[in-house]
Amino acid sequence: MAGKSGYIAIYLCDSSIHAIEFDHGYKSIVLQGYGSVDLPNGIVKNGRIVEPNALQEKIKNLLVSTVPNPIKSKELLFVVPDDLTFTQLFNMPGKVEGEQLKEMIPEEAEKYIPFSRDDVYWDYAKGDASDGNTTVQYSAISKSILEEYLNLFKNLGLKPILVTNSHEAYKILPTVTNKKTPAALELNKDNIKLLCIKDNIINSISTFEFNHAQFLENIAQYIDPDKHVLTVNELPLLDPLVDQIKLEMQNDSCLKDIKSLNIWGEALKDTYLYKYIEAKIGLHFNVDELWDPISLSSDVNNSKRAIESINKNKIQFGILASISMVFFYDQSTKCVNLLPEKERKDFGTKAFSRLLGFVGLLILTMNIGLIFILSYFALDYTFEFQKLDKETKNFEELIYGKRYTELKENILSFNSEVNKLYTLDNSIVDLPEVYEKLITISPEGVSLSRLSYSKEAGNLIVNGVADTRSTLLSYKSKLDAMDGIGEIDFPISNLDKSNDISFEISIELNPTDET
Repeated sequence: MAGKSGYIAIYLCDSSIHAIEFDHGYKSIVLQGYGSVDLPNGIVKNGRIVEPNALQEKIKNLLVSTVPNPIKSKELLFVVPDDLTFTQLFNMPGKVEGEQLKEMIPEEAEKYIPFSRDDVYWDYAKGDASDGNTTVQYSAISKSILEEYLNLFKNLGLKPILVTNSHEAYKILPTVTNKKTPAALELNKDNIKLLCIKDNIINSISTFEFNHAQFLENIAQYIDPDKHVLTVNELPLLDPLVDQIKLEMQNDSCLKDIKSLNIWGEALKDTYLYKYIEAKIGLHFNVDELWDPISLSSDVNNSKRAIESINKNKIQFGILASISMVFFYDQSTKCVNLLPEKERKDFGTKAFSRLLGFVGLLILTMNIGLIFILSYFALDYTFEFQKLDKETKNFEELIYGKRYTELKENILSFNSEVNKLYTLDNSIVDLPEVYEKLITISPEGVSLSRLSYSKEAGNLIVNGVADTRSTLLSYKSKLDAMDGIGEIDFPISNLDKSNDISFEISIELNPTDET
């Protein structure tokens, strides 16, 4: 359970609320719990709170119903509905920095947003200067709208440290894909968005109208009801949309050299849609999960309900996990924070800052001890005895007083961080190629919850849940046929149940596959 050191992240839309609780260490986020709740029509409309009391009660119930444990953390990362925010890209003349840039932005923004600068909370992220200009990503939200949410969270005892929109989740892509300029196609129920991330900012966002329900209705005529597959290669109803995307990619300098797109949103559930667009555009689509850097606590990993709930709500879960990663760890990227400036915490997205503080404190403590020892041997015992005795008493008061307690707590925390780093160091290996194969061969009905690799033992441990005994045996058969692995330890206890089977498989790696 996360406790005092954890954080909560909430994503809200008109129809549902989603929440995760997590701890963070060095370059990783550890999930402690996840939950979601549906919202009846009329409580939230177009992102605006219509019934605050009902919404407050829904969030309160959500916090105590997350699995595997209720949420205890209070510091909050809040992802507001995109409809409430305004995002604009500016090209400021010349290389503008610091306070000068901060003063120029509101004046430029008033040309694009339907609010006065005094009526919004705003923030910006600055891209690298190019062609003699400074590129700025500007985001804003109405003060009156945000304050409704802040008052609601205050009533729930939560303390927001970040308010942002879901677009910021895509800033994790350069880290996940190892590409300097990645792009994403977000397919939603009522629109399609094309985004490009360049120079540490969201460089462009293009939105096209799209009715997903109508698409599903129209596509039914192309599907063989017996085989449940497409009977034709052409879906003319999508051609106008494809033409729009092509035109946008040709005209957008950020997208001209893109070779592949990352797919997000409803596309994760509808392969017909993105496969057709992929073929028509002529680019490779990556169905990447944005939460790659997140790991599961043992409680979550052993909770079938938690794994099923995450898999059911991959889109919302991915947004929360990705924004948490960007906010705390992406050293090169700033996560836009729409909180009132005086309420923002300066995390600086540098996870090392806490550890460095502990290191500095430990060095200070060691220096105090060293000074004391050197002073003891340097002073003449007979001449300085009384003075030394007085200094010793003063030092004991320092050591055994309030300051000692603070030092002890910080040193214990530092030791905990060092242990985490040691554990991380021992777990960092170059995973074999079979790691990826284990995921891709997983048949429908088998959900993998954990893959752990022991370099010393030279084996992989696979944990997951299978719907039926036959689907689990099917997965076992595919493992047997895989290249690059040795003996497979498949405990007979995996087959004790006929349905909803939690299983564990140990796979020995061939020596030639280890790195």
